[in-house]
Amino acid sequence: MSEFKQYRRTQIAELRPVTEMEAKQGFKRMMAETNISISGEDVKNGSPKVGDMIARNPQNHKDQWLVAKQYFEDNFEPLHEYNRVSDLAFGEALEILKRGGKIARKGWNGKGMFLAIQKGSVINSEQARGGVAKYLADDGQDKIKIGDHIDMKAADGSVVVGWLASQTDMLSEDWEIVE
Repeated sequence: MSEFKQYRRTQIAELRPVTEMEAKQGFKRMMAETNISISGEDVKNGSPKVGDMIARNPQNHKDQWLVAKQYFEDNFEPLHEYNRVSDLAFGEALEILKRGGKIARKGWNGKGMFLAIQKGSVINSEQARGGVAKYLADDGQDKIKIGDHIDMKAADGSVVVGWLASQTDMLSEDWEIVE
């Protein structure tokens, strides 16, 4: 049997509370009527009950399962700050960025400016057009790994590759999600 390892979640989970009615109706009715999966251990511990949560697969909303209250409390934190679309601290905005969102500062002067993550890649030396990648290719490196980085769409429509936050950017709380 394989060894268990620890993994960190990379996406925001979609959950809702178990209702009082669901808790009163119990496991068998919940399974029969809703097809929500509940583990045997959770049933032994009295689930479904108020305080438990129902999770769903964001890609398939029919795929739902019960998350016991204690497991939920130990492993999830409310993302109320991410439900806001503006007035975010840099750390909050960075988490949104890392999950694939686009962010910008209200205080930026240019219209249409935003940041996004560019996932890294590996290119063949023939694909290296310039910069460090071209130097590596010219030195005989066959495969060149380009790391993840933050890009900015500038006010003039150009892309700034490898954007870096200033002290002001990191301490500001006027970040917002860009749709």
